[in-house]
Amino acid sequence: MPGPVPGGSDCRIGHQEQFIDLDTVEAHRLAVRHHEHPHRRGGRGAIAVLVLDDLHWADKPSLLLLQYLARNLRNERVLIIGTYRDVDLDRQHPLADAVAWSVLPGCGAVVTFSGTTRDHAEGRTGVTVLEYDLPYFRGPEACLHLLSLVSPVDVDLAVAYPPLMPTAFWSELKRRGIRLLEVPEEEFAATQATNVLTVAPRRCIMLDGSPVTRRLLEMADCEVVTFPGAPLSFKAEGGPTCLTRPVLRDPE
Repeated sequence: MPGPVPGGSDCRIGHQEQFIDLDTVEAHRLAVRHHEHPHRRGGRGAIAVLVLDDLHWADKPSLLLLQYLARNLRNERVLIIGTYRDVDLDRQHPLADAVAWSVLPGCGAVVTFSGTTRDHAEGRTGVTVLEYDLPYFRGPEACLHLLSLVSPVDVDLAVAYPPLMPTAFWSELKRRGIRLLEVPEEEFAATQATNVLTVAPRRCIMLDGSPVTRRLLEMADCEVVTFPGAPLSFKAEGGPTCLTRPVLRDPE
Protein backbone atom coordinates (compact mmCIF):
# COMPACT_ATOMS: atom_id res chain seq x y z
CA MET A 1 0.00 0.00 0.00
CA PRO A 2 1.15 3.55 -0.55
CA GLY A 3 2.59 5.03 2.60
CA PRO A 4 4.54 8.00 3.88
CA VAL A 5 8.23 8.21 3.08
CA PRO A 6 10.35 6.83 5.96
CA GLY A 7 11.92 9.58 8.00
CA GLY A 8 9.11 12.04 7.37
CA SER A 9 6.02 12.95 9.31
CA ASP A 10 2.72 12.92 7.45
CA CYS A 11 4.16 14.79 4.42
CA ARG A 12 1.40 17.43 4.46
CA ILE A 13 0.98 20.00 1.71
CA GLY A 14 -1.51 22.67 2.73
CA HIS A 15 -4.43 20.89 4.40
CA GLN A 16 -4.26 17.66 2.42
CA GLU A 17 -2.13 14.63 3.17
CA GLN A 18 0.07 13.68 0.24
CA PHE A 19 1.68 10.23 0.38
CA ILE A 20 4.25 8.92 -2.04
CA ASP A 21 3.52 5.52 -3.55
CA LEU A 22 6.64 3.61 -2.51
CA ASP A 23 5.54 0.55 -4.50
CA THR A 24 5.83 2.64 -7.66
CA VAL A 25 9.17 4.08 -6.54
CA GLU A 26 10.50 0.59 -5.83
CA ALA A 27 9.33 -0.65 -9.23
CA HIS A 28 11.26 2.16 -10.93
CA ARG A 29 14.33 1.42 -8.80
CA LEU A 30 14.31 -2.22 -9.87
CA ALA A 31 13.82 -1.16 -13.49
CA VAL A 32 16.99 0.95 -13.24
CA ARG A 33 18.86 -1.91 -11.60
CA HIS A 34 17.97 -4.45 -14.28
CA HIS A 35 18.08 -2.10 -17.25
CA GLU A 36 19.91 -3.70 -20.19
CA HIS A 37 22.01 -0.84 -21.56
CA PRO A 38 23.43 -1.28 -25.10
CA HIS A 39 26.91 -0.37 -23.82
CA ARG A 40 26.87 -2.91 -20.98
CA ARG A 41 30.32 -4.49 -20.55
CA GLY A 42 31.33 -7.28 -18.24
CA GLY A 43 27.91 -7.40 -16.64
CA ARG A 44 28.09 -3.74 -15.55
CA GLY A 45 25.85 -1.21 -17.27
CA ALA A 46 26.46 2.46 -17.93
CA ILE A 47 25.89 4.87 -15.06
CA ALA A 48 22.48 6.54 -14.96
CA VAL A 49 22.74 10.23 -14.02
CA LEU A 50 19.78 12.04 -12.46
CA VAL A 51 20.14 15.85 -12.39
CA LEU A 52 17.79 17.86 -10.15
CA ASP A 53 18.14 21.61 -10.59
CA ASP A 54 17.04 24.42 -8.22
CA LEU A 55 16.35 22.18 -5.22
CA HIS A 56 15.87 25.28 -3.05
CA TRP A 57 12.38 25.42 -4.62
CA ALA A 58 11.51 21.80 -3.74
CA ASP A 59 8.84 21.03 -1.13
CA LYS A 60 9.34 18.67 1.81
CA PRO A 61 7.68 15.56 0.29
CA SER A 62 9.88 15.87 -2.81
CA LEU A 63 13.01 16.12 -0.65
CA LEU A 64 11.95 13.12 1.44
CA LEU A 65 11.53 11.16 -1.78
CA LEU A 66 15.03 12.25 -2.84
CA GLN A 67 16.48 10.99 0.45
CA TYR A 68 14.61 7.70 0.06
CA LEU A 69 16.01 7.20 -3.43
CA ALA A 70 19.53 8.09 -2.33
CA ARG A 71 19.40 5.55 0.52
CA ASN A 72 18.06 2.76 -1.67
CA LEU A 73 20.25 3.40 -4.71
CA ARG A 74 23.61 3.31 -2.91
CA ASN A 75 24.53 -0.01 -4.49
CA GLU A 76 23.21 0.85 -7.93
CA ARG A 77 25.06 2.54 -10.79
CA VAL A 78 23.13 5.77 -10.35
CA LEU A 79 24.57 9.23 -9.72
CA ILE A 80 22.20 11.84 -8.31
CA ILE A 81 23.29 15.45 -8.77
CA GLY A 82 21.30 18.21 -7.10
CA THR A 83 21.92 21.93 -7.40
CA TYR A 84 20.71 24.69 -5.11
CA ARG A 85 21.51 28.27 -4.11
CA ASP A 86 23.04 28.16 -0.64
CA VAL A 87 22.13 31.81 -0.06
CA ASP A 88 18.48 30.73 -0.05
CA LEU A 89 18.96 28.18 2.74
CA ASP A 90 18.61 28.61 6.48
CA ARG A 91 18.14 26.07 9.26
CA GLN A 92 14.36 26.07 8.80
CA HIS A 93 14.54 25.36 5.06
CA PRO A 94 13.40 21.78 4.27
CA LEU A 95 16.49 21.29 2.09
CA ALA A 96 18.81 21.89 5.07
CA ASP A 97 18.11 18.40 6.49
CA ALA A 98 18.74 16.79 3.10
CA VAL A 99 22.06 18.62 2.73
CA ALA A 100 23.13 17.60 6.25
CA TRP A 101 22.21 13.98 5.51
CA SER A 102 24.04 13.95 2.16
CA VAL A 103 27.45 14.66 3.73
CA LEU A 104 27.32 11.62 6.02
CA PRO A 105 29.92 8.92 5.16
CA GLY A 106 28.89 6.86 2.16
CA CYS A 107 25.96 9.13 1.29
CA GLY A 108 27.42 11.85 -0.88
CA ALA A 109 29.25 15.15 -0.88
CA VAL A 110 28.56 18.86 -1.19
CA VAL A 111 30.62 20.77 -3.76
CA THR A 112 30.59 24.56 -3.54
CA PHE A 113 31.01 26.65 -6.67
CA SER A 114 31.87 30.32 -6.51
CA GLY A 115 30.26 32.77 -8.89
CA THR A 116 31.90 33.58 -12.22
CA THR A 117 33.67 36.92 -12.11
CA ARG A 118 33.67 39.41 -14.95
CA ASP A 119 37.44 39.02 -15.49
CA HIS A 120 37.14 35.22 -15.55
CA ALA A 121 34.29 35.27 -18.08
CA GLU A 122 36.06 37.72 -20.40
CA GLY A 123 39.38 35.88 -20.09
CA ARG A 124 37.95 32.44 -20.82
CA THR A 125 35.49 33.31 -23.58
CA GLY A 126 36.65 36.59 -25.08
CA VAL A 127 33.12 37.93 -24.57
CA THR A 128 32.67 41.47 -23.31
CA VAL A 129 30.64 41.49 -20.08
CA LEU A 130 28.53 44.51 -19.12
CA GLU A 131 27.37 44.79 -15.50
CA TYR A 132 24.22 46.55 -14.28
CA ASP A 133 22.67 46.95 -10.84
CA LEU A 134 19.12 45.69 -10.42
CA PRO A 135 16.33 47.59 -8.67
CA TYR A 136 15.19 46.67 -5.15
CA PHE A 137 11.62 45.97 -6.37
CA ARG A 138 10.25 43.35 -3.91
CA GLY A 139 13.46 43.01 -1.93
CA PRO A 140 16.55 40.76 -1.92
CA GLU A 141 14.43 37.62 -1.50
CA ALA A 142 12.77 38.15 -4.91
CA CYS A 143 14.03 36.02 -7.80
CA LEU A 144 14.92 39.02 -9.96
CA HIS A 145 17.58 39.10 -12.69
CA LEU A 146 18.07 40.75 -16.07
CA LEU A 147 16.05 38.09 -17.86
CA SER A 148 13.17 38.94 -15.52
CA LEU A 149 13.06 42.30 -17.28
CA VAL A 150 13.96 41.53 -20.89
CA SER A 151 13.84 38.52 -23.24
CA PRO A 152 15.52 38.68 -26.68
CA VAL A 153 13.36 37.23 -29.47
CA ASP A 154 15.65 38.18 -32.38
CA VAL A 155 18.96 39.97 -32.91
CA ASP A 156 17.12 43.30 -33.11
CA LEU A 157 13.97 42.65 -31.07
CA ALA A 158 13.20 41.98 -27.39
CA VAL A 159 10.28 41.89 -24.95
CA ALA A 160 10.95 44.19 -22.00
CA TYR A 161 9.56 45.97 -18.95
CA PRO A 162 11.39 49.36 -19.01
CA PRO A 163 10.12 50.74 -15.65
CA LEU A 164 12.46 48.35 -13.77
CA MET A 165 15.34 48.32 -16.27
CA PRO A 166 18.58 50.09 -15.31
CA THR A 167 18.81 53.28 -17.38
CA ALA A 168 22.28 52.42 -18.65
CA PHE A 169 21.09 48.98 -19.75
CA TRP A 170 18.06 50.44 -21.56
CA SER A 171 20.33 52.98 -23.29
CA GLU A 172 22.78 50.28 -24.36
CA LEU A 173 20.03 48.24 -26.00
CA LYS A 174 18.77 51.32 -27.82
CA ARG A 175 22.30 52.17 -28.93
CA ARG A 176 22.58 48.70 -30.47
CA GLY A 177 19.38 49.23 -32.44
CA ILE A 178 17.31 46.71 -30.48
CA ARG A 179 13.58 47.42 -30.58
CA LEU A 180 11.78 46.85 -27.27
CA LEU A 181 8.21 45.55 -27.10
CA GLU A 182 7.02 47.06 -23.82
CA VAL A 183 5.06 44.73 -21.54
CA PRO A 184 2.16 46.30 -19.58
CA GLU A 185 2.50 46.45 -15.80
CA GLU A 186 -0.39 44.09 -15.07
CA GLU A 187 1.03 41.35 -17.31
CA PHE A 188 4.54 41.77 -15.93
CA ALA A 189 3.30 41.41 -12.36
CA ALA A 190 0.67 38.70 -12.83
CA THR A 191 1.74 36.45 -15.71
CA GLN A 192 5.52 36.95 -16.17
CA ALA A 193 5.02 38.37 -19.65
CA THR A 194 8.70 39.28 -20.03
CA ASN A 195 9.68 35.62 -19.57
CA VAL A 196 9.68 34.52 -23.21
CA LEU A 197 11.69 31.56 -24.47
CA THR A 198 12.95 31.99 -28.04
CA VAL A 199 13.64 28.65 -29.74
CA ALA A 200 14.50 30.28 -33.08
CA PRO A 201 14.43 33.89 -34.32
CA ARG A 202 10.88 35.18 -33.71
CA ARG A 203 9.59 31.75 -32.64
CA CYS A 204 8.56 32.09 -29.00
CA ILE A 205 7.12 30.14 -26.06
CA MET A 206 5.43 32.02 -23.22
CA LEU A 207 2.89 31.56 -20.43
CA ASP A 208 -0.85 31.91 -20.95
CA GLY A 209 -2.53 35.07 -19.75
CA SER A 210 -0.61 37.90 -21.46
CA PRO A 211 -2.81 38.85 -24.44
CA VAL A 212 -1.30 42.32 -24.91
CA THR A 213 2.27 41.02 -24.99
CA ARG A 214 1.29 38.17 -27.29
CA ARG A 215 -0.37 40.62 -29.67
CA LEU A 216 2.75 42.82 -29.68
CA LEU A 217 4.87 39.80 -30.60
CA GLU A 218 2.52 38.66 -33.35
CA MET A 219 2.41 42.19 -34.79
CA ALA A 220 6.21 41.98 -34.97
CA ASP A 221 5.91 38.81 -37.10
CA CYS A 222 6.65 36.42 -34.24
CA GLU A 223 5.16 32.93 -33.93
CA VAL A 224 3.91 32.45 -30.36
CA VAL A 225 3.07 29.23 -28.50
CA THR A 226 1.69 29.38 -24.94
CA PHE A 227 1.20 26.95 -22.04
CA PRO A 228 -0.56 27.18 -18.65
CA GLY A 229 1.51 28.78 -15.91
CA ALA A 230 -0.68 28.10 -12.87
CA PRO A 231 0.51 24.52 -12.11
CA LEU A 232 4.17 25.47 -11.66
CA SER A 233 5.45 28.78 -12.99
CA PHE A 234 3.30 31.28 -11.11
CA LYS A 235 3.88 29.76 -7.68
CA ALA A 236 7.64 29.32 -8.14
CA GLU A 237 8.47 32.45 -10.18
CA GLY A 238 9.81 30.31 -13.02
CA GLY A 239 8.71 30.92 -16.60
CA PRO A 240 9.75 29.03 -19.75
CA THR A 241 13.30 30.45 -19.75
CA CYS A 242 13.73 29.28 -16.13
CA LEU A 243 12.40 25.79 -16.90
CA THR A 244 14.83 25.11 -19.75
CA ARG A 245 18.61 24.87 -20.11
CA PRO A 246 20.06 25.71 -23.56
CA VAL A 247 22.94 23.36 -24.43
CA LEU A 248 23.81 24.68 -27.90
CA ARG A 249 23.30 28.01 -29.59
CA ASP A 250 23.79 28.84 -33.27
CA PRO A 251 26.65 31.40 -33.38
CA GLU A 252 24.89 33.09 -36.30
